[in-house]
Amino acid sequence: VLGKGSISHAGLTPGFDTCAQAVPSLPGSQYEKLSYNAAGCASGREITTSDECIFALVSLGLKETTGAKLWQGSYTTIPRFCSVREAHILGASYASGHFNSAASGKGRDDLAPICKKAAGCSWTYETGWVTEGHGTCGITSSVLHEAKKLCESDSHCTAITKQSNVCNGKYRLVYGGPTFQAYVLWQDYDMWGYQLDRSSCPQVSQYEILSYNAAG
Repeated sequence: VLGKGSISHAGLTPGFDTCAQAVPSLPGSQYEKLSYNAAGCASGREITTSDECIFALVSLGLKETTGAKLWQGSYTTIPRFCSVREAHILGASYASGHFNSAASGKGRDDLAPICKKAAGCSWTYETGWVTEGHGTCGITSSVLHEAKKLCESDSHCTAITKQSNVCNGKYRLVYGGPTFQAYVLWQDYDMWGYQLDRSSCPQVSQYEILSYNAAG
């Protein structure tokens, strides 16, 4: 593993440094970075191949930006499977990806596990403007994943939409419909949105178990 202790740098995988520019973090990524020193991913959310580890790091904007490659090895003293050491931890201008194939692992304060996100709601990308609520703002967000969460938490929300000359270019929540209208110059106005399939969202139980001896 690059850095701590006496672990060697052998087993570096070529092809990870695809270009010199940093890849921006994608809000819609299906992966997430846990905190440093976390033991690893929850069951079923592990990234079990080095190829997917590379893909996940790139999708999160954490790919390496120098000639260094993805480290691969088998050690029980670091997180199992995919993890990263970012530039500010490494004290360098690039991030360092790791893939650990050991049967078990544990957290380390300079490595953050990379995991698959828990399943969420399904969204469909659409272009054009939305009839319902057009010209009004209401609840808005400039960040895609935040706008989606706001919509998912509102049982009446059906979609989110944006365009550069309405609501300061922010995503707004849509109620009713949604009716997407085609517009030939949609690209000029960043005019697009996402329709929520609410039936795909994880169901939250309406019941709870109280402690034993609770009054009611």
